[in-house]
Amino acid sequence: MTRAGVAWFAMAGALVVAVAVVGLPVWLIQPFSAQSGSGVAWSWQLRQIAPSLTVIAWLVVVGGAALLAGQPSRTRARRVARVVVLTAAVAVVSGVAWFARQNHFEWMFRPFSDPRFVAAGAATDLPAEEPVIGVARHGAALAFPITRIGYHHLVNATLGDVPIVATY
Repeated sequence: MTRAGVAWFAMAGALVVAVAVVGLPVWLIQPFSAQSGSGVAWSWQLRQIAPSLTVIAWLVVVGGAALLAGQPSRTRARRVARVVVLTAAVAVVSGVAWFARQNHFEWMFRPFSDPRFVAAGAATDLPAEEPVIGVARHGAALAFPITRIGYHHLVNATLGDVPIVATY
């Protein structure tokens, strides 16, 4: 295999690994879907190694692109096509490396920070059969409609004068 062939192969492999290590946790932990214990465990493990692996993948792709960008081409069209593909590969691996450092789970499951409460009789937009999670303490009570907190999983609230976190 030629030097250019090795570079293309290494770049493709690095891209596949980077996308997989970042994409699998996104696919395994989806809001409104059942999540298995093994899926959560895999996601956690992949999230731990993703930052390091994506830096390595970025170095491989950028190094391969630098090597391949200077290769001679038979036609101008081939050179332009190669530059477009190399630019796209660098852009993808850069985006994946950036995403590996984000907490997309926080984006998906951001808690309600300032919920608004009304008396049960004033909750006219809530069907009577709507399931809720209720919290009561010393005569004070709150109810959290599951359809409203199902996506967020957390609600920061105050029950009486005590700050609480209701979870679902």
